[in-house]
Amino acid sequence: ETPYYQEGKLVRLGTCHKPEIKDKFPMVFLDQIAAKRGESLNREKNELLMERDKIEKFFQEYQSLFQLEASINKLTKERGDLTNSISYIKKQIAEEKDDVRQLSSNLQINNDKLKKAQESGAIKRVFLRLNPEKIKQEIDRLTNLINDQNMFIQDQEDKCIEMQSELSKKEDAFNGQQKQYSQKLKQLGLTKEELTEQKSTNEQRMHIIRSRLQEIERALDELSKNILSDAGLVATTLTKTFSAKQFPDRPFDVLVVDESSMAPLPYVFWAARKISSFITIVGDFLQLPPICVADNDTAKKWLGRSIFDIL
Repeated sequence: ETPYYQEGKLVRLGTCHKPEIKDKFPMVFLDQIAAKRGESLNREKNELLMERDKIEKFFQEYQSLFQLEASINKLTKERGDLTNSISYIKKQIAEEKDDVRQLSSNLQINNDKLKKAQESGAIKRVFLRLNPEKIKQEIDRLTNLINDQNMFIQDQEDKCIEMQSELSKKEDAFNGQQKQYSQKLKQLGLTKEELTEQKSTNEQRMHIIRSRLQEIERALDELSKNILSDAGLVATTLTKTFSAKQFPDRPFDVLVVDESSMAPLPYVFWAARKISSFITIVGDFLQLPPICVADNDTAKKWLGRSIFDIL
């Protein structure tokens, strides 16, 4: 009935293996003290968790719709990309065909020149600047260019046909999924705009909830530290003095270590540095020393001896 107990000033830090103690004296346990001191925070936390569960249920309930929507959006992008690619290829084909027409026209001119050169005498060819060999070289060059460009045009046309076939498949898939999406919306009595708005609202709210839950957890952790700092007595293990994140940084007045014969020296020394006034070491110095598996002098010196060997 003392205020030490009622105000959570007597703290057992760590796991309790005797349920009857926790049932009879709940206010010695950190989580129970924190729950009492942080009632408003925990109440808000529980409300937020319930709201989070509700939002998660919303996303689970409409998951198939959202998957369909994502698939439709993906197909829309793929259709757009294919359409743009087909347009680009067709433009390339048109430009190449224009070039081929120009090259063919030049080829015809050179064929005419060659014919004229072949029909003319040597003096007339010199006068008309008609060199059959040079004309033949130009004809060969133009012929090769036309052949190369015709091959390129054929490749691009084949590619265009393949892409148009792929686009047709994407169109069919898009129309099928769009129809399925519309039917599901109709069954749920929703429009696409309403679903989008609900999704956006819930995503924003979920972001706020997660941020606030993190803030509350930090506040509760800080609360646990404050409880330990304000405590008149903290009962715990040596391990908890360095492993518990809530363990306070400020020093205690007195340390009492029980069952000290098997306590590893580094643990005792670590706990001792957190004390400002007195240390009491309790234990049977004829019991076994700390467990030390390593078989070297350093390990035996620091891990294999008990505090009674030092004292």
